[in-house]
Amino acid sequence: MVKFTGSFQSPLEFGHVIVISGIARKSAENFFVNFLGDKASGDIPLHLNVVFGENEQIIRNTKINGEFGAAETSPGMFTKEKNPLKSGDRFTFYILIGLDRFHISINSIHFCDYIFRASVKRIQSCQVVRDVDRVIQFDHRRIFPFTYPVAQSRLPAHLVFSNDIPAPFKEGSVLVVKGSAGGNPNGAFRIKFYVGKGDKQAFTFDVRFSQQKVVRNNCVNDSLFFVEDDEESYGGFPFDFEKIFKIAIGFERQGVRVSVNGKFFCEYPYTAKLVQYSGMKISERSDLRLHIMEVHHFRIEKDLHHLDVFSKLE
Repeated sequence: MVKFTGSFQSPLEFGHVIVISGIARKSAENFFVNFLGDKASGDIPLHLNVVFGENEQIIRNTKINGEFGAAETSPGMFTKEKNPLKSGDRFTFYILIGLDRFHISINSIHFCDYIFRASVKRIQSCQVVRDVDRVIQFDHRRIFPFTYPVAQSRLPAHLVFSNDIPAPFKEGSVLVVKGSAGGNPNGAFRIKFYVGKGDKQAFTFDVRFSQQKVVRNNCVNDSLFFVEDDEESYGGFPFDFEKIFKIAIGFERQGVRVSVNGKFFCEYPYTAKLVQYSGMKISERSDLRLHIMEVHHFRIEKDLHHLDVFSKLE
């Protein structure tokens, strides 16, 4: 069963880093992390199979033209463990795109290298499959020839999802998020975009189930506090608890436009230069439990004329 699918904002290349974090199920037998080519080919340039139990190991392979090649199962280069992960625990894969290979670290320790068997330029998306409770981080970063985003810290405890991007948003950029909310039916979650590497939030999209409203605001000021005069909450409440939602966030000339479940929802003016907007961060409140299923990036016309199409539920 596919637990998460995320598309990359731009093609992978030397100096890019992909960070994938999640929590394995307590009863996990195995899970996959796949870097996928285009749908038509069905190719998997990088396949990681994390196996728990008596046969614990991390299998590395590539699928081309419908067939897997020879599997690599050697233990970690430094830990000498076949699989340093345990079922029920949190995991973080840090995958650096090298000149001719993937450099793969697990939980901050270098585990292995995997020589390319297919061009990384063919990779379009990432998929996490099988025994994972939820994915909480899908960051795509750049560390060469310059770092972007500038601040590349570990995921703070108060965040439940992160999606860094290796280049700034542009007019016509669209970010699509698919998920569902569980846990406390009176809880809330907040989608936010920071200004650069600081603590100022250029745009927040605060979904409050207890109040049945969505509050938009910013804290681009010296005090870093949200100002009530900047708050907007018109547009109703298009979310249903424990039901799947799909949000499309588009960036146009004057501000952000948001569509939910196939319908226009709101607009919000830019509070900083668009090139300063960071990737998406999400937090939970009041014991709500958010499950992010998909994150995708698109480029469309600058006026976002067809934005609603991207938020339609299949």
